[in-house]
Amino acid sequence: MAGLLREVAHVQRVGGHGESDLLSRLVTLASHGAEYVPLVARLIHQVWYARCRAGNEETDLVARRTAHLMSEMLLSAGFAREALGVLNGNTETSAGINALFSMGRYPEALHACKECLNTIVYSAGKENPAYLSCLSTLAVCHSGLENHEEALRVYMECREGRSRILGEDHPDYISCLSNMANCYSKLHRHGEALKVCEECLKARYRVLGKDHPDSLACLSNVANCYGRLH
Repeated sequence: MAGLLREVAHVQRVGGHGESDLLSRLVTLASHGAEYVPLVARLIHQVWYARCRAGNEETDLVARRTAHLMSEMLLSAGFAREALGVLNGNTETSAGINALFSMGRYPEALHACKECLNTIVYSAGKENPAYLSCLSTLAVCHSGLENHEEALRVYMECREGRSRILGEDHPDYISCLSNMANCYSKLHRHGEALKVCEECLKARYRVLGKDHPDSLACLSNVANCYGRLH
């Protein structure tokens, strides 16, 4: 155990080319008992993050394999809560998908996002905020592929879920409105874009106030929508 910890620390500091072997040995450690699984999951994340920072061509593949490995490992050992933690927020899966975004690799990001959604549904169900967060990321993937109709459909599902679970004053709900308005604009459905954008502006005024930068940006978007209609 001490040796593995030292190797992980070394990879974090200076990188290296032995990550695959190190990952294999970490997985072997997890097989010795369920009590090792959460620790191993964290260590695997540290190895993955060091590789991701290197920014080489293997980043996307390692990111996807690591996220999948971690979630499956935790689920198989009965750590549903920990598995959900891996999939939620600023974690391995979201960071891995963002790495694919940054390289413009939207098809791979879309595939990884669908895998993530399937795992969340299995472990936590569709009523969990983690599902909604990943759903929003899926819509971004579709937009990156210029599939705005599908992106809009996914955003609409996300909006309905966030309204029901988080409430209409939650920042994630308001952000979803902004994304929907953008999709309508991309589809040249400017009347619908204006309607959603105005709803977004009212929400930002209500929650943030009229002088907040996000409110001012949204006001500019409303003006642009009017401009496209005339």
